[in-house]
Amino acid sequence: GTSANYASFAPPLIYNHHVAYLSSSRLQGLGIFSNLTGKIQPAAYYNTNLPGKNDSFSSFTPSGYYESSPNKHDELSLWRNRIAFLGNDYSDQGGVYLYTAADGITPVATFNMQLPKSTLHFKSFAYPTALANNGIAFLAYTSNQQTGLYKKNSPGTIVPLGQAGAPMPNDIKKKMTNITDYSFS
Repeated sequence: GTSANYASFAPPLIYNHHVAYLSSSRLQGLGIFSNLTGKIQPAAYYNTNLPGKNDSFSSFTPSGYYESSPNKHDELSLWRNRIAFLGNDYSDQGGVYLYTAADGITPVATFNMQLPKSTLHFKSFAYPTALANNGIAFLAYTSNQQTGLYKKNSPGTIVPLGQAGAPMPNDIKKKMTNITDYSFS
């Protein structure tokens, strides 16, 4: 058999004794690797089957509206023993996914998924973030051409945390025009 060799690396994410990173090889393509099982191995890689779909991952970068994102290393996050990451299929339809050593890959939010209590659907994603409370937060562009910040608890439903055009909390009168225009500290 032929083995693949690393060709390039994105900056690693480290949490205590866990590490996760995006890497590529000339033979196997792009992949997300981690030591969540105790040794370095792929969490997801080019051609890994997508859960619940007759397709596989083709890339792990922002797509659609967020494709030209200036931040090139916002594809994944690591918190404790969980990796939240972006993944796209061969139709360039993206999603936010969660990887754990115990459960493997599970979808969090995917292209054309309907938002709860809404007629809107997700179209593209950026900045997946694994949260301390087992939730996942992410930025999404929806079918009404608006950006928003969303959160899914584990297990749970997706809830909006803030949407472009919606009033900001604490009686701030200015309406958001693009959620990425604001800095939260």
